[in-house]
Amino acid sequence: GLQGGARAAKPQKELSPEEQQELRRKINSRERKRMQDLNVAMDALREVMVPYESHAPGAPPGRRLSKISTLVLARNYILLLGSSLQEMRRLLGEVSIGMGVNAGPVPRLLFAGGWPLIAGPGQLLLT
Repeated sequence: GLQGGARAAKPQKELSPEEQQELRRKINSRERKRMQDLNVAMDALREVMVPYESHAPGAPPGRRLSKISTLVLARNYILLLGSSLQEMRRLLGEVSIGMGVNAGPVPRLLFAGGWPLIAGPGQLLLT
């Protein structure tokens, strides 16, 4: 089988210098497009993470987050949302049991306090 993303070997004809140059141009163009798409996606993620930027450990104020900082911050935020959701479910279970009723839809009042319940994703540690 194929390993490490290697492609099946095709018999290759010798490329002329012009063909080699054209092939290299196409490869470079695809790589440039891939990097542009990645940068656009990272910028979109940064826009979403702006409210939590100040919570990023070691991030100088007013400076754009690096790609790795953006990804770590986004990961931490996702973990934060998951733990907040888990905690809310636990609390709803306790409230329902205390009232002697089955857990039903979440009362709208519980959402009135605003999110997140914890200060920010920068507080979560990587595991």
